[in-house]
Amino acid sequence: MAIDIKGLDEIQAKFNKFNFMGKNVKYRFLEMVGVEALQLLKMNTPVDTGELREGWMLQQSENEVVVMNDQQDLLEFIALGTIRHIPNPFIQRINHQIDMVFNSKISILIIYFTLIKYCLNCMICMKVFKY
Repeated sequence: MAIDIKGLDEIQAKFNKFNFMGKNVKYRFLEMVGVEALQLLKMNTPVDTGELREGWMLQQSENEVVVMNDQQDLLEFIALGTIRHIPNPFIQRINHQIDMVFNSKISILIIYFTLIKYCLNCMICMKVFKY
């Protein structure tokens, strides 16, 4: 005995679209966190000549975001200090702020996907049990 469910192709298409959106959301989420990290670093970088502040760069791949600086000698001088200069741990403070931002945004994203999953399940139920 075969059962024919009307609208199953439409539901499959919505799931395929949702799967594509999930990959896109991951990339946008990483980009958003990376851009915020870059802005925080630029705002909190000590300025003498401005080279260190302007040296911050963002590189993003599919699975990670890397924030780096091309002024390594100057960065080491400021962050670690010398005999005559006390260290300025601004990077550790920014890392802590970024962790807090990331944790709050990932919590929101988990809630969002839970709601989307719930809504998709409701749509499936409505399609399957539609008279």
